[in-house]
Amino acid sequence: MSEISAALKELEGVAREMHNLNKQMKELRQRKKDLDSIVIEYLDSNDRKGVRLDNIVFVASEKNARGRKKKNEIEKETIEVLRRHGVQGDIHEVIEELEATRKGAPSTVPVLKMKAAGLFM
Repeated sequence: MSEISAALKELEGVAREMHNLNKQMKELRQRKKDLDSIVIEYLDSNDRKGVRLDNIVFVASEKNARGRKKKNEIEKETIEVLRRHGVQGDIHEVIEELEATRKGAPSTVPVLKMKAAGLFM
């Protein structure tokens, strides 16, 4: 029984560490975004394409980025495309079939859930 207790304690510790690291990464991503904005603003205001610090060169450029669409927007636009291309019949059924082909085959996998005793009763 002590082997399983040790494994459970380690599992709890790993899960807690992952949670803390995810939280820290979220803060770091936001800080990086803020610093990127500051540097890009500096480069724009001084009409420069880049700046060097020691042996590192920072260069501002542009890239294409796509925003995320809401689920109902995706469905609405998919229906429009299918109708434009002459798809007839139950369009919602066609959409479900298309989505099913993009996914892998379903399978059952074992999952272990953790919850603190007394908190989720």
